[in-house]
Amino acid sequence: MDTIKFVKIDLSFVSCQNMSMKSLWVEKEDYFNRNSELKSHYDFIIIGAGIAGLSCAYWIEKYAPNAKVLVIDKGYLGGGASGRNAGFLTGGSIGYFNYLFETYGEEEALKKWKFTTDNVGLLKSELDLSECDYRENGTVSLYSKDEDISELIKRVELLKENNFLVEHSSNVFDMQGIDIKTDATFNPILVLKKIKSLLKNCDFLFNEEVIEVSRNLVRISSKSFQCNKVILATNYELPKFLPALKIEPQRSQICYIKCDCSNMGGANYFIPKKRIYFRRYEDGLIIGGLRVIDLENENTETLALNEKIQKALLAQCEELFGASNLVYAWAGIMGFTKDEQPLLGESDGVYYLGGFSGHGNGYAFTMARDLINQYIIR
Repeated sequence: MDTIKFVKIDLSFVSCQNMSMKSLWVEKEDYFNRNSELKSHYDFIIIGAGIAGLSCAYWIEKYAPNAKVLVIDKGYLGGGASGRNAGFLTGGSIGYFNYLFETYGEEEALKKWKFTTDNVGLLKSELDLSECDYRENGTVSLYSKDEDISELIKRVELLKENNFLVEHSSNVFDMQGIDIKTDATFNPILVLKKIKSLLKNCDFLFNEEVIEVSRNLVRISSKSFQCNKVILATNYELPKFLPALKIEPQRSQICYIKCDCSNMGGANYFIPKKRIYFRRYEDGLIIGGLRVIDLENENTETLALNEKIQKALLAQCEELFGASNLVYAWAGIMGFTKDEQPLLGESDGVYYLGGFSGHGNGYAFTMARDLINQYIIR
């Protein structure tokens, strides 16, 4: 393949009959309470069984191994955005670093960038990811030959001067490419199962909606639990219990398509102009994004397929790689803050982290450590 084409495509011929909401990662286990007896009192209760919630439980057990922890989720393990993404482990593209640079200045931008690259290293050092389809394949942002990316190239040089692994190439798919080499991919549900398997003093309660939270109490429909501290790890739903937090839900469409994309190499790709990302997976392509073509309908917390975007993703794949077969189509709800920076802290005695703005895999594990260190274990 000599070039990547992004053209207007007639979508009327694209069949979406195979569409369902099932994520590629979720094996649809039925997660019910597997503990014969739940306690009436816990040291810590964590709301949310995604990457943020389980990471909090992991660090609590590491720093306070005798603490009793309960994790509650309204669905199942990774049933939210943690199991409904594309499996990217990234803190953002070179364009995002440029945004940090222009917004916060050089010193703070480098500090924030180091945080996300350190997150990859921390996951590797704390967890054995060898069985989680973990791959350090980097993410290449692609720009057309006529786009002026001179400012971005300056940011590349700045990152390289500070020992970050970033490269600029002038000929990637006949486009300009900037490669963040520390980016990785994994199977997010296998990572969650890995963390869960390491938790020895943690009870789980699935398929239960939390209806009340205070500093020492969590109530579900059938009972209440007392605790020393509550941690909210519900991403875009944090304002449900802490309305002062400003987080907007935004939906993202993703699909897995079987096709011959063997000639694209092993890297991941991101097209900033289209807000589209894709990577090889097994015998096909995971492709997602394209919110820009229907922003009005994607600014929602309703978990549903957007047929217009799903058709466009499939059509784009066929334009790139020819004949293809849609296998999975799904969506996930992200939580965006105004400045796209994640939130961590305490409010009225309740601790929280979330608002990852699409970068939960790249932030949550390290943020959970910092929350437990700074606020919980003192």
